[in-house]
Amino acid sequence: MRKPLSAEKTQRLRLRAELHHKNKRKKRKSTIKPLEIQNISDNFVKGIYFLIKNDSIVYVGQSKDSCISRISDHYRDMKKDFDSFRIMPLLGDSDSQINFKERNYIKSIKPIYNIIHN
Repeated sequence: MRKPLSAEKTQRLRLRAELHHKNKRKKRKSTIKPLEIQNISDNFVKGIYFLIKNDSIVYVGQSKDSCISRISDHYRDMKKDFDSFRIMPLLGDSDSQINFKERNYIKSIKPIYNIIHN
């Protein structure tokens, strides 16, 4: 059986939850610098992308069409908090190779927003 929480700890948890709720409602200021696309085909790169917050990888994802489009989707959703990103283009790789590489990165890095399914 669990010990009841002290009044002080209960108050701290309540304040922390309120602060978290307020922060979720705030609009995110854009700290991501726009990516300069040199060539129109660069926008349609398939590969693996990494979302980064404070120099730590917080999410690993893949796109078979456009990494930039997927990253923009994550940014608009505001469910994943990140301030920069990196893209690893995998133009010659098959879809199964990309899946394999993405899964290995997720297993080794263990980003906070990725869930590993067996």
